[in-house]
Amino acid sequence: METIGSIMKDIKVSAPKSSKYTRFQIYLGIQNPNGGVERTRTVGVAYLQKGQVTYNIRLWTFMNERYFLLPKRDDPTRFFAMTREPSQNPNARSKHFWHIVGNAIVNPKAGVIEINLDLLSKPIYLNIFPESATNPHREAQELESLAA
Repeated sequence: METIGSIMKDIKVSAPKSSKYTRFQIYLGIQNPNGGVERTRTVGVAYLQKGQVTYNIRLWTFMNERYFLLPKRDDPTRFFAMTREPSQNPNARSKHFWHIVGNAIVNPKAGVIEINLDLLSKPIYLNIFPESATNPHREAQELESLAA
């Protein structure tokens, strides 16, 4: 059985060298009897910045919202699904307030991170293997929107 460490090494090895971000598909799916997940519909994308461990998520249903997957400190196979809002206080210690809106767990057998958001009745799946071919123009526009 593969460990999360070996899976993450594989992801880093296969990630495009020229990009600062790596892009991953997020989709709805059906779990099959073998423990895998069959994709039924793509519902968003996730980006992982080189050298970071926090996924930046965009769901097409909620285009104006950003979600983040942050690994738990004591278990890197489990994540918090979070949103953030800017602090209204200019003297605040932190620039953002973080809100937990769900959780996620790595399923190495299926090659996905299963994300359970509080307001959705079924899980969505983040493919842990990056997209191999992307449209550079579309990717550049999406990365600009991440920076905003």
